[in-house]
Amino acid sequence: KDGTPLDTNRNHWIFAWNKQQKLKLVPDDIELFHNEIFPGEDLLMAGTISVDAGRIVSLSDQSGHFAPPRLLMKQFIQKA
Repeated sequence: KDGTPLDTNRNHWIFAWNKQQKLKLVPDDIELFHNEIFPGEDLLMAGTISVDAGRIVSLSDQSGHFAPPRLLMKQFIQKA
């Protein structure tokens, strides 16, 4: 939200990446749909991410209802 480093004491997040290529992560225990992270905006990518000791250990484009094309995952990894 404000450029603060990710709290890696928390391991699991949902994320959304919008068309302006802004990335936001929300703890996965908060009941929130991916499209609510950027209300009213179109998303390029959404999914889940797990972090351990500051390292990404898993990244998924599974969001339940948002189904981005697979090519966007590659672009997301390269740019985000």
